Amino acid sequence: MGTELPIQPSTLLKYQYQKIQNLNIETRLLFLEPGSPNDPLQGSIYHSVHLHGQSYEAVSYTWGNPNALASSPLLLNDRTLSITCNVETMLRELRHPHQRCVFWIDAVCIDQDDLNERALHVRIMRKIYTRATRVIVWIGESDSESREALQGLAVLSNHGSFDSDGVEASLNSHSSLEDMIQYAGTHSNVLNQIIALLDRHWFHRLWIVQEVVVSKEVAIKCGAEWLDWKSFSNALAVLVLLHSSPKSRFRGDLPLLRALKIDRHRRLENQHRSINGLVHDYRDNMATDPRDKIYALYGLANDSPHFPEPNYLDSITNIYVQFAMTVMQRHNSLFLLHAITSFELSGGSADLSLPSWVPDWRHPWSDNILFKDVLEQATIENGYQYYSVARPPRISGVESETEIPMVRHVLIDNSRIATTIQISSEWRILSIYGLCWSEVASVVPIDVENIAQSVDWFLDAYDRVNSTVTGNTILVTLGFAKQQDEMTTSLLRGRAFVRLKNGSRGLGSSCNIQEGDIVCFLHDQGVPFVLRKTGENYRLIGQFLTGSVLDGKVGSLLETSSCKVEWFSVQ
Repeated sequence: MGTELPIQPSTLLKYQYQKIQNLNIETRLLFLEPGSPNDPLQGSIYHSVHLHGQSYEAVSYTWGNPNALASSPLLLNDRTLSITCNVETMLRELRHPHQRCVFWIDAVCIDQDDLNERALHVRIMRKIYTRATRVIVWIGESDSESREALQGLAVLSNHGSFDSDGVEASLNSHSSLEDMIQYAGTHSNVLNQIIALLDRHWFHRLWIVQEVVVSKEVAIKCGAEWLDWKSFSNALAVLVLLHSSPKSRFRGDLPLLRALKIDRHRRLENQHRSINGLVHDYRDNMATDPRDKIYALYGLANDSPHFPEPNYLDSITNIYVQFAMTVMQRHNSLFLLHAITSFELSGGSADLSLPSWVPDWRHPWSDNILFKDVLEQATIENGYQYYSVARPPRISGVESETEIPMVRHVLIDNSRIATTIQISSEWRILSIYGLCWSEVASVVPIDVENIAQSVDWFLDAYDRVNSTVTGNTILVTLGFAKQQDEMTTSLLRGRAFVRLKNGSRGLGSSCNIQEGDIVCFLHDQGVPFVLRKTGENYRLIGQFLTGSVLDGKVGSLLETSSCKVEWFSVQ
């Protein structure tokens, strides 16, 4: 009598998903069978309504290269499901040798070929990760460097933490900053490995933000090693103190800042966040599908129900336009315009055919990153400063202490301009009131190889070289940056110095500014924009920055200018 041979995966049929009946409350769970390291991966799918009555762990991870499929598929009910190499490695590490485990893993529990199912899962993703007994963060396979990094994080976690408000970092009573600086000096290789670990692909992804922020308990897994999130957070607090100490040589830079942003959001999860603010904050995080630059954050936003339903069948262009329209109309504000980078305005988004007033969220902050906080503060301060203008020429401002930007409330012939932003969906035209300040007289593109000469040209109009540098005034620092350092080069690359016909000079956020373009204050924005007439409408060219604008003293500019109110149709 012959020996029965095991069925080979190559002879099995492809797994077919059973349709979910109610996508608002139902999902699937993976029951992963036990096995030794080299055994085939086997499991079954269970449909769960409301995720009640079944304990499970949700996994936060990255798919890896979608084209790099594992040589051995996952066996589900004696059928095969193709998975990526990274998912296979992760499942082998998560599998228990003797017990069945229950997981929610999107690559397995969502039918990725069903775009409607993917879209509707966006709305229940928060529930999935909130109700999980634990979220496992899989950051990849381990090596000697990652093991050293995790051990270093565990050591640091015993010495510090964030306060009860989740904001301020401090050391424990038995620890001192001097001891930590000494540790950093003698273990600089460990800190370097920690930064390398924080720069792994998982920390760059966008979907992981929601997955970690809303969960009850989080554990980080790298290969066979584990670290609970609380210890990870405590270690970050110590790294923050080392990074900010002038006596320490440790600098965490962007990897540390990325990890801190996620951790701080988790600690302050109860704060109300708008989808607009979240999309801005996490713009540099990556998503395979550009639609997810918005959808991946729906579960964290308190106002996402007011935005269009996720739809993976819709075009990226339509989704980005609808998002911009909804943000502007809900907030009656144009602050979203500051999210448009020079790269986009110079043609970097031509493949989407977006209107000039719609940000392309596929692109990182790039040139705008150094101005992001400055612009936000300047817009707020200039909104208040408008009211300091006692008698602006040809304009009668609302004389009040209320903190409302003037452009929304300009009076002409005693009749108030409507405050609404009008958007034509069919023609994708943004129609707004604004103050036309002046026209562009000349443009000097900045030569980053000869920054000193460019800076001298700009400062010649201000005589501000000896001015005190304030926290929010980047332009002043240019007077001291007559050498090629990385920050100055990043600040000026892709920009141009611009002189207006009224004699003002400033920094253009896009090097394609031309003579004849107009500089305007639009609607509620205290930072002026450059527009160009194209037929009957205008196109947004970029921002126009001066020392007065960044200092929040735009009122002084309007006192000496003859501004007129116009209606602008921007496409």
